[in-house]
Amino acid sequence: MKTILKLKRQPVQTMEALRKIKSALKYADKKEVAVGYPVDASGLGVPEPNYDDEASIIEVALKNNYGLGVPRRAFMDLASQYMKKTYKEVMEELGPKLLSGDATLEKVLEVAGLAAAEDVRKAITEGEWQPNSKATIERKGSDVPLIDTMTMHNRATHMVRDKS
Repeated sequence: MKTILKLKRQPVQTMEALRKIKSALKYADKKEVAVGYPVDASGLGVPEPNYDDEASIIEVALKNNYGLGVPRRAFMDLASQYMKKTYKEVMEELGPKLLSGDATLEKVLEVAGLAAAEDVRKAITEGEWQPNSKATIERKGSDVPLIDTMTMHNRATHMVRDKS
């Protein structure tokens, strides 16, 4: 058979490759990887004890990311930049395994989601954010933006779900 696609020096045969690519694309077209604080993720939309039961993780993340009543600290935008590299690395590693049948698309999407959630946590801790106000520093006992109880950081997650 004639080789039409070569990934990391692993030849993939024509008909087999086309069949696998078509199947993967058909499945992938129906799925999405939601990263950060997906609305359907367990417990993220309920009032959070670490926020005095007054706000959910989703509300706190939205307020901080978009600057709603607080200085804007667009950690999801920064995470999105990190994710571009992450997704490329995941596909370089798992793409050949997907085509050879050694990995499923579900696994590839899960790995990508796990890595992307880590990108959100990285963005929270590594972003160069506007400093906290004096009042916030006094209340928190820290001058590090976005880090108070570590709740928002620790609850970053992902979901592989059907597109709506």
